[in-house]
Amino acid sequence: SKAKPKSSKDLPKLKDSDDNTSAQKAKPKPKKSSSKARSKSAKPAAAPKKNLKRPVPPPRPRGGRHSKRIKQIEVEQFKAEAEEYQKQTGLPVPELDQLDDHKSE
Repeated sequence: SKAKPKSSKDLPKLKDSDDNTSAQKAKPKPKKSSSKARSKSAKPAAAPKKNLKRPVPPPRPRGGRHSKRIKQIEVEQFKAEAEEYQKQTGLPVPELDQLDDHKSE
């Protein structure tokens, strides 16, 4: 029973001393990391590729009828996205060729 009060008295002292030392150590660290971050940000080449997802062809509706105008708009949007994706990543989009095949048939 005597050990409990001692440990409870000792713990706040340890925490306070840890907080002080960690605060002192933490102050110079952001300066170093910020200088490193600046050097890394000098290469923004990878940034635009982050949110680029492979474009998916427009979904076909379940019903038999679908407005030709809506279908055409969807196809045009997909083609624009696919071309942008190909420019930025250099990867081919095979669905783009499949759309052209369906139109010719």
